[in-house]
Amino acid sequence: MRIMLVDDDPFSIEKLRARILQLSEQLGTVFEIVSECYSGQSALEQMPLTNPDTVFTDIQMSAVNGIELAKAIQVRSPSVHVVVISAYPMFEYAREAMKANVVEYLLKPVDTAALREVLLKLLDMNRNHSYNRSKEILHGILSGALEGVLENGAVQAIFPFKGYRMLLIQNVEALYDVRLLMPKSDVDFEPMRRELSEHMEKREQCWFLPSDDRKSILLIFGLFDLNPGRFPPLLQATQQCCAREGVLPTIVYSGPFERLEEIRALHKRLFMALSERIGIGKPRAVALEAEFAEPAAQFSATDEKRFVLLLQKRDVPGLKRSISDLFDNWEQQDCTSMIAEINLKRIVHLFEQQYRTSSVSQYKTLETRIEELVDTCRTFGELKEAFFTMLDSAFQFAGEGSGDGDARQLFDKIEMYISSNIGQPLSLQTLTDHFHVSRTVICNLFRDYSHKSYVEYLTSLRMKIAQDLMRDYPKMLNKEIAEIVGYTDQNYFSHVFKTVTEMSPTKYRESLNRPGE
Repeated sequence: MRIMLVDDDPFSIEKLRARILQLSEQLGTVFEIVSECYSGQSALEQMPLTNPDTVFTDIQMSAVNGIELAKAIQVRSPSVHVVVISAYPMFEYAREAMKANVVEYLLKPVDTAALREVLLKLLDMNRNHSYNRSKEILHGILSGALEGVLENGAVQAIFPFKGYRMLLIQNVEALYDVRLLMPKSDVDFEPMRRELSEHMEKREQCWFLPSDDRKSILLIFGLFDLNPGRFPPLLQATQQCCAREGVLPTIVYSGPFERLEEIRALHKRLFMALSERIGIGKPRAVALEAEFAEPAAQFSATDEKRFVLLLQKRDVPGLKRSISDLFDNWEQQDCTSMIAEINLKRIVHLFEQQYRTSSVSQYKTLETRIEELVDTCRTFGELKEAFFTMLDSAFQFAGEGSGDGDARQLFDKIEMYISSNIGQPLSLQTLTDHFHVSRTVICNLFRDYSHKSYVEYLTSLRMKIAQDLMRDYPKMLNKEIAEIVGYTDQNYFSHVFKTVTEMSPTKYRESLNRPGE
């Protein structure tokens, strides 16, 4: 933590500096005295040059006193914490100090125990602020909004590291259709940060940055030691702490680099590499620079001709055998998710051409459904079963429909469960645990019987109930309605409501009061 001391008495500064450095040694942390100023005016002039995190200032000084200095800092550098020290325990001074957003008010002579408590509080506040500020800067770099300002001294003070490592991690909890997410649950990465800190040196840092589509998570390490030998344990720890329900993620990682400016271009390369390397049920940890052999198409022109003949003959057993053989071959060849998705879409396209039962919009829906299945299935066997179910639903592939009644009954039970628990967290995993079926079974049920993804269905239902409550109980607050339909964040509820209904909750309430609406 970078500290500025301000007092017109050099002896007082000397005593305070000695106590702070003594506590720094006792606490095993770094309290760096970056500037000593003998007037408030001098402190204001030095601040842009020294970039302190905290200012300790006396109150009684000529020209600019401590309260005036604190007020000026609040305007010019609101993130800097101010501690006022005074020999006068006057209420008026304390009240003015609070108005100036002073963190603490200490009395002379400064008690060592009180100073220790204040320093620990400041250290915690500074760490949180520094981390949040550094995260904002990284977001700015990734978006391209901070080009050309990274040489700024304040930015360099926040990123004092010798170098960096970047990892792009598959989000194993991701579901394809997340455009209208269920109640927003910002992932708490703090436990994961604490877990990884055990494998890092003191003052090294890491940042978790989830992608907009939530299908991947960017992890950046700020390191002082770039020795290649220490990275494998860090990589293994990352894969373990990002696992969910025993499923490990695929990770693509960069080599060490020294310039923050590189992260935007590296992120794009990592994104492309991760999409090419994610497998089904086979997590990988792959270096970005590692050679990558482009997988074979796995669905040749010969395969396609054979499929066409089988489709023309309506040879269902032959089609099932051919599709099963393809899945077996893909699993043996370690086919990636991307290649499996491409090939399954080609197969569906052949079905569509031969059966002529689906419109363009329906075909696009089937493509989306394939993407969803590939993302959620954890084995090739599960994907094969889900794909057969989808074909049967879309093209009456099996020609029997004997299990349709059971499926319908299960879907009805799921709908009743959702309606009865609409205000509770209702993740896909919640349903799989309660009904003892796989994620893909539930995804297929919602596509078959509601013609929506699970997330679309749940979000639409919640917004419909919210509209009904606004109409039937006009005095009920939006916050109360949000909680009833399962949203703990009122702002996010308003955002989703506007996305679904094309008007804000306020505008919707106003429309209810207009005649004819």
